[in-house]
Amino acid sequence: MHCCASTRTSGTDAVAARIQIIGLGVEAEGRLTAAAEAALAEAELVIGARRQLDWLQNLVEGEILPRCEVLPKLDDLPARIDACAGEVVVLASGDPLYFGIGRWFGERYPRERLVFHSAVSSIQAACARLGFALQDCGVLSLHGRPLEGLRRHLQPGRRLILLTDRDSGPRALVDECLRAGLASSTLWVCENLGYPDERIHRIEVTENAEIGGDFADLQVSVLELRGERGTVPFFPGIDDESFATDGGPGQGMISKREVRLQIVALLQAAPGDTVWDVGAGCGSVAVELALWQPDARVMAVEQYGKRLACIETNRDRFGVTNLEIVPGRAPEALADLRDPQRVFIGGSDGAIDVLLERCWSRLPAGGILAASAVTDRTRDRLQTFAKTCAGSAQSTRVAINRGIYENGAWHHTEKHPVTLFRFQKFNDLSRASGHLDTPGDLPDDN
Repeated sequence: MHCCASTRTSGTDAVAARIQIIGLGVEAEGRLTAAAEAALAEAELVIGARRQLDWLQNLVEGEILPRCEVLPKLDDLPARIDACAGEVVVLASGDPLYFGIGRWFGERYPRERLVFHSAVSSIQAACARLGFALQDCGVLSLHGRPLEGLRRHLQPGRRLILLTDRDSGPRALVDECLRAGLASSTLWVCENLGYPDERIHRIEVTENAEIGGDFADLQVSVLELRGERGTVPFFPGIDDESFATDGGPGQGMISKREVRLQIVALLQAAPGDTVWDVGAGCGSVAVELALWQPDARVMAVEQYGKRLACIETNRDRFGVTNLEIVPGRAPEALADLRDPQRVFIGGSDGAIDVLLERCWSRLPAGGILAASAVTDRTRDRLQTFAKTCAGSAQSTRVAINRGIYENGAWHHTEKHPVTLFRFQKFNDLSRASGHLDTPGDLPDDN
């Protein structure tokens, strides 16, 4: 059982009643721990789904329960809890702190007011039925989330446990595997685990896979992925040809892979960061950022319709649901966006000076701005900015010369050199420690 201190004192010395979140496990005829039974005995109000309340009533047949209410919409739940002077019990499925309601409570109430009682989850039960070690599986919730979010995880050799809904049922999962080239995969659908009507279906992923009829609402799906390829590579550096562009394969308005990897490395996006990709083109940098830092929020700002369509296609192709598309011309399109911690300026449309000023003003201390320069004018403006910004500055010139060995000879193609700049806002600690370069350290052209 996860347990915290049971009370807290407010500024008026009033003691707030505890909220006890009890996981019920997956067994039709399960039982509660002694601690959970004690929580029920002390509660003034019990809240749960109708199925959970019925389960509880059957479990304590003949005993008097506290007042019970059906779980409302989550937006209405705090008012119900706050209206109760005594302790409240909320019933949850499985382990409330593992893809359950526990996170929701943790984000809204002080920890000392919460007490969690864990139980076996449907995820653990599915692993037990199939003989899979949980630590060897990836776990993903598609419940109430876009199915496209699965695509970033579709890699051969992986095993995924999926919490699904009507839009991510077995037929949709099979279609996603086929789309990703994983046509040798196996899908298990585990229904009503722990109940008398428990069933487990095994489905081989093929073009003519027999899916069967309707499945129960209480289900967990398990995918064992096999095939020649997946939607995304195992390591950063998506092939240029994998992107939809406004030119031919690997052409058009995208940052080439070698340059793109440098940009991602310079930005170092962290979990929780908001990242702006200004002048995003067809979205290769934004996609790469969103893919490898799934806990960041990436905003791709682009004004041209055809490129916006390419960004949308690439977002769906790679399943980067944390990528938001912002139509419009910068800097005007930036006005209503959430302040960033990281900014990349890939295209300025002749407005590099005003973009630098606007983006820099929105960054916090320690924030990073990176920009690319292909023309002498843009490079000159970025070098001038380095002399006036209150931050460190560095640059890297990337010159790509790609070679292909064909018919007994090497054939090389040289790309136009790109100069990348990275600026980081000073804060008192970084300036005093000398860990960051000073603006004067920036070379004229390197």
